Amino acid sequence: MKVFMTGGTGFVGTPTPRVQLLRANAAITATNVTVVSATRIRCTFPVPAGAAIGAWNASVRNGDLQTGMRAAAFTVTA
Repeated sequence: MKVFMTGGTGFVGTPTPRVQLLRANAAITATNVTVVSATRIRCTFPVPAGAAIGAWNASVRNGDLQTGMRAAAFTVTA
């Protein structure tokens, strides 16, 4: 699933940030992460078969090691 993350600020692209979907003890790490601007990231989430249905939190760690999280930012459906 390819997505654009918007609504954040201060995204830094060098080095490329780590973007993940988090839920309980599970994580889905984004691939093909590109910082489009300070407020927009483009990435792909390879959602595995059997991933928990429902809301997932989105987490971004910039190259400068600052992190941010948005609760219930994405929903995985069957």
